[in-house]
Amino acid sequence: MKNYSSDLKKAIENSSVDWNEFDGSKIFVTGATGMIGRTVVDMLYMAGEMYGIKISIYILVRDLEKASKLYAKKNICGNSENVSMTKDAKSAISITLIKGDVCQKQKYPTTDYIIHAAGYGDPKAFVKNPIGVIRANLEGTMNMLEYAKENNNRILFVSTGEVYGYTGKKEAFVEEEVGRLDFNKMRSCYPESKRAAENVCVCYSEQYNVDVVRCRPCHTYGQTMTERDSRVAAQFIRNAVNGEDIVMKSAGNQKRSMCYVVDTANAIITILQKGEKAKVYNIGNHTSEISIKQIAELLTKEAGTKLVMEYPEEEEKKGYSVSEYQILSDKKLVALGWRPLTKVEDGLKKVVEDLKNKGDI
Repeated sequence: MKNYSSDLKKAIENSSVDWNEFDGSKIFVTGATGMIGRTVVDMLYMAGEMYGIKISIYILVRDLEKASKLYAKKNICGNSENVSMTKDAKSAISITLIKGDVCQKQKYPTTDYIIHAAGYGDPKAFVKNPIGVIRANLEGTMNMLEYAKENNNRILFVSTGEVYGYTGKKEAFVEEEVGRLDFNKMRSCYPESKRAAENVCVCYSEQYNVDVVRCRPCHTYGQTMTERDSRVAAQFIRNAVNGEDIVMKSAGNQKRSMCYVVDTANAIITILQKGEKAKVYNIGNHTSEISIKQIAELLTKEAGTKLVMEYPEEEEKKGYSVSEYQILSDKKLVALGWRPLTKVEDGLKKVVEDLKNKGDI
């Protein structure tokens, strides 16, 4: 995927991250077969190749076959249930696949950093498997925090901008704000459990002195989205790629911060390296604040298709976010030196173009 690869390179070259600081590091990543986690791994891997930095990446996966296919073009040095040693000691960067589940306790290798991005971000899961969503966010996060406590390493927890809930205001959310969530709705399983997991992070920092930092990504889109992703931007992008009309099941007035996945990955690595202990950082994009309807219009224009209105089914409505305004302030992140490189109009075009001409990354 040409745009994706060139954007990764550009982001690495323009990042405020000191890549040399990761030389010799061992980084453990969960959720690396998902959209954001995969891009984080791709960025670390490419930075290692570009600058000759030796980084060992350990990826926790439930499906070894799927992960092996995703990372087939990279230097995978182990893919069994037991952690393997690096086969090529001269390689600047390597990936080790570890079979497991964040919800289950197991022994992990000694590492320097943990990026915990595992979880269910798919609205269909909020309706069909709410308990699984809660378990991944709570049990999974506690297991990773225990791992960080035992190894004395820094952990970054990937939360969500949905934790803000409903505030009634039409200004960008800053990190200190708290809105209302209806815990009588099954849909709240996702933001409520992310909120609880964030508090667990704070408690581990206070009680056990764990070096934890958190981030709250806004709505992220990109070439690495999964086939099962039922979020609205992912559905619209698939429609555009397939030359299909885009079906909207609401007026589309909800306004969102949108961030290209490469910019999100760069933000995560920036926060991992520069974020203040126990603090939380929004990942937004002040250049890309847009309504759902505008996203659909951009994509229909790109694909040469039409925008069609339909009424949603009751099952679908259960997975909808009721928040009309989800704009995240990125000022705190920008203060770390991060800058978004891709506006939403350009990013959507790049994603559609890459997925139409899909190739190896």
